[in-house]
Amino acid sequence: MRAVSLILFSGLAFMASFRVNAQPCNPANPSQNLTSAFTAGTGALLQWEAVEGSFGLQIRATAPSGAAVSRRIVGFERSQFLVPEALLAPGDYTWQVQAACSPVPPYAVTPISVLDTFTVAAPITCPATVMDVDGNIYPVVAIGTQCWMQETLKTRHYQNGDSILSELSDPFWSTLTVGSAAYPDGLYHQDLQYATNATSRFDFLKREGYSVRCLQD
Repeated sequence: MRAVSLILFSGLAFMASFRVNAQPCNPANPSQNLTSAFTAGTGALLQWEAVEGSFGLQIRATAPSGAAVSRRIVGFERSQFLVPEALLAPGDYTWQVQAACSPVPPYAVTPISVLDTFTVAAPITCPATVMDVDGNIYPVVAIGTQCWMQETLKTRHYQNGDSILSELSDPFWSTLTVGSAAYPDGLYHQDLQYATNATSRFDFLKREGYSVRCLQD
């Protein structure tokens, strides 16, 4: 049978379902096998092995600032809790779980669990645009923890000012062993492609903090 509880965490309410059975609760058994992971856009999922017959639990955490946080959560044999990203500051967290074997005071709490840790990554900040050596401007978008150009590279020069061999026919371009660029099948409405068989010259296309991705990436 399943039941539903209303959980209050830092002023926000969440609905959660949990399993109900008739197993007795042993207050000598601590919660074990703690794991946690932070996912950008979602939050930190805290998981542990539920204490059989428990009626609720308390999560104790230490924030990156060193502040101690404690939250009581109602629920039969709870084994996980999602902390929304909006409630988390960037940095390292430690946390523990303590289950309650009674729904009323004094609760008959179990021993505190061992510590577990998770890290909240700082949100990435990307520039609105980047410019290549030829003055072409590309809009930038954040994807995960990286900044990506929204358009493919168009430059005809290396970062040191040297010209990139270009304006080549596709069959001839594919046989070269030096740095070069061409339009696939001679179709100028497609994206310019750069030869990857000259990786030493590809370094000249890079700007500090940026790298060039190949088609296979």
